[in-house]
Amino acid sequence: MRDKLTLKQERFINAYLIDGNATKAAKKAGYKGNYQTLQQVSSENLTKPLIIAAIKAIRAKTEGKVVITVNHVLNNIERHRIMAEEKKDLSAAIACDTLEGKHLAMFTDVTSTDQTRQAELDRAAQDEAAQLARIRLADKYHISVS
Repeated sequence: MRDKLTLKQERFINAYLIDGNATKAAKKAGYKGNYQTLQQVSSENLTKPLIIAAIKAIRAKTEGKVVITVNHVLNNIERHRIMAEEKKDLSAAIACDTLEGKHLAMFTDVTSTDQTRQAELDRAAQDEAAQLARIRLADKYHISVS
């Protein structure tokens, strides 16, 4: 049994903590395979004691410090879409639908290569890791994260 997380496992944890979707987190972390394979990998990861402990520790440290969540943003977008439709402002409603579609990766260019997508995922994982590092530093020095 390992006593240290791999880089891929750390990326998985960071991505999982961002939106709570383990399958997406597996893909963002760099695991390969089709949707079913990624589901299996993510499910296995969420049963590993080291990963469970790391997730619990990070959640305990960051609890109450993360103000904006994915669900918060999506709920706001949906609320704005409904208001726009009620006002018959179709361009605003379409903009809200577009944002929701982007979140679901519905508009991903199907001609992009796997290397380009992997580079995007790597950048996203780095950005997420940097945000997590900022939160950890803020916690360590008792400052607020904005």
